[in-house]
Amino acid sequence: YLLEMLKNDGAFSGLVYGDNHGKFLYVTRQASLQGNNYLTKIISFTHGRKREEIIQRDADFVIQSRAEIEDEFDPRSRPWYAAFQQQKLLWTRPYIFYTSRDPGITVSIPVFDRGAHAIGAFGVDIEINSLSDFLAHRKISAHSFAFIVARDGAMAAHSNINIIKKFDKMGRSQLMNIADLSGDRVVSTLWSKIENMDNKALLEGSTIDFAAAGKKYLAVVRSFPGNSRWPWLMTVVAPENDFIGIFRQAKQRHLVQALLYSIGITVILFLLAARFLRPVRRLLHYAHFDPMTDLYNRRAFFESSEKLVSDARAKNTPLCLSMADVDDFKAINDTYGHSVGDEVLIAIAGRMRGALSEKDLIGRYGGEEFILLLSEAGAEQGKNVCERLRRVIVDAPIQTAVGLLNATVSIGVAPLSREKPDLHATINQADQALLRAKNEGKNRVVLAG
Repeated sequence: YLLEMLKNDGAFSGLVYGDNHGKFLYVTRQASLQGNNYLTKIISFTHGRKREEIIQRDADFVIQSRAEIEDEFDPRSRPWYAAFQQQKLLWTRPYIFYTSRDPGITVSIPVFDRGAHAIGAFGVDIEINSLSDFLAHRKISAHSFAFIVARDGAMAAHSNINIIKKFDKMGRSQLMNIADLSGDRVVSTLWSKIENMDNKALLEGSTIDFAAAGKKYLAVVRSFPGNSRWPWLMTVVAPENDFIGIFRQAKQRHLVQALLYSIGITVILFLLAARFLRPVRRLLHYAHFDPMTDLYNRRAFFESSEKLVSDARAKNTPLCLSMADVDDFKAINDTYGHSVGDEVLIAIAGRMRGALSEKDLIGRYGGEEFILLLSEAGAEQGKNVCERLRRVIVDAPIQTAVGLLNATVSIGVAPLSREKPDLHATINQADQALLRAKNEGKNRVVLAG
């Protein structure tokens, strides 16, 4: 899916996702690869062991090679991950992309779980080359130029990309700061004037007359608010000679129109990227949650459980695991149809989720079976919590398309060992307790052991 999205929009150079546990997915377009057009990097964890993999694909997404690698990369240290920390959509300042080593910026958004807790961040990479191409799309005169600069002087784009290309001795791309253009008399003179300008004037947009290298220039500059999504300065510059025969008011109008155009196409790019993120946010949600009940799916439950088990072990606090199964669910489906059965599952899932603490985990294990991990709960406390869940379901009938239906659940409970917590072994114990609950008449909670 991400590869298709990347293929269909040439403005973006990469798509990136990282979660709060350090897992990572990155897809990028790489024209420099011989016969391989796309590169994917994946970081996953199995029983606490980090695994990094690089996959190269051709233009049809067919895998050409894959290899495991080892490096010190942690997605949580990258600029785009600040969307998770700040819990809002943001644009980074210019930085060097870790994998491609090209300079660029990233628009990123936080990804939330069903409890509105941030669990990671997803971003779209835009190379400085691409953003500069947007600025170069229209020139207002023969010698005009435009640039975007961060408030600390980092160059985000220039209509002449060659001016802001910078390499180290090894030929690797480097970030360009406007201070590096001190040899360019026009830019350095203009920047010194901008630095001394009132912030209000910059926010409203200002026209600047100045002279450099024996010529007169006219510039229009505007900044976005420092707390906005785009905390940058945008500038359009042209020599006076380019406007011979045009009145001063007309010159200014031309430059203002050019600045507005530059801002417009840049904002369009920003909004396009933001719109581009929305379906991916939904995709990431569906990757973690069961589409019917909106509980964690089985894979996401186990991923989240690893962190909860690790934290409990570090703090020496108890955990309890439960398996819950809807009684006689097949009879509900056979009698009233699967759509009514779905209504019953959704209602039961909602009631159980609402009766649990925010620290607890609940997921759909499969079919009509649910799995729960109760934090800070020993055997007896876990049993009491599950008894409360059972009553929440049995005490009130469920409204369905065929009217009110009564439903019950059977629940097996098993505490995790504090010394050597084994989630899968504990699931087997809870399953055996659930089987006992069924054999003893259903609609009850049974503690393992």
